[in-house]
Amino acid sequence: MKREIVLLVADGRSGTNMLRSMLGQNPNLLALGEVFYPPAELTSRQFFGFAKKFGSADDGFLLRTPESMEKLFIDFTNMILNDHCANHEGPVIVDVKYGSTHHFNTAWYDPAIGPYIFYLCKKHSIKIIHLVRKNQLEKALSRIIAKTTGEYSRVVNETLEADKLSEKIYIDPEMLINFLDQIDLTDQLMHRYLDRASLQLNYEDLISASYKTSLADVYDFLNVKAVPSKPRTVKLVKSYGATLENIVELQGYISSSKYSKYLDTIS
Repeated sequence: MKREIVLLVADGRSGTNMLRSMLGQNPNLLALGEVFYPPAELTSRQFFGFAKKFGSADDGFLLRTPESMEKLFIDFTNMILNDHCANHEGPVIVDVKYGSTHHFNTAWYDPAIGPYIFYLCKKHSIKIIHLVRKNQLEKALSRIIAKTTGEYSRVVNETLEADKLSEKIYIDPEMLINFLDQIDLTDQLMHRYLDRASLQLNYEDLISASYKTSLADVYDFLNVKAVPSKPRTVKLVKSYGATLENIVELQGYISSSKYSKYLDTIS
């Protein structure tokens, strides 16, 4: 078992909370949250505060030179291992969303090559777990509903004083199709960047009866001993029919689009 940083890369609403809740039950693993999420206050223990301090001592940071971005990456990952996780001896899993993969990009960025962080991971032998939600329609709806309600996760058996999903939500159908196109393009790019450099897991497998197989793949990938674990989070939306105000209108738009294969999601 090796003490190392491992990136968990995924789009928003793709099951990272659920996967981390399962991996976190293994004492050989430490699963952290999103280290690139903008904080309420800058401190040197999270990325933006760390980068501010780093930039004040490195002229190359402003110019985003490859050497400076690589040093920032190495120094920051070492800080996670030696500060946040000083007493942990195994792999440390860090949640990185697609929208945060640009933070180590150099001043000259080639989209065909991809975010510089993936090059640095390859160069420094840092493992990547790529978590994918194949149902793009469900991912899009989940992101819209979460942003509308402000509720992003629920733990198993959690009781809430007020259910934020009690009122139906209207989604503009043209906006939804445009959002799906954006998600589709992003998914294509990330698959291109990561398919040969990572372990890919599917969200749909994690919520199925065969989730133990996916966990076993992670343990083999990280070379750690498997332990029994179960999901500690549950899906926010159990029925889109009960949640969406204009479900019939949305079904009409989706049925005539390339996303019609996902139509059963909101039937």
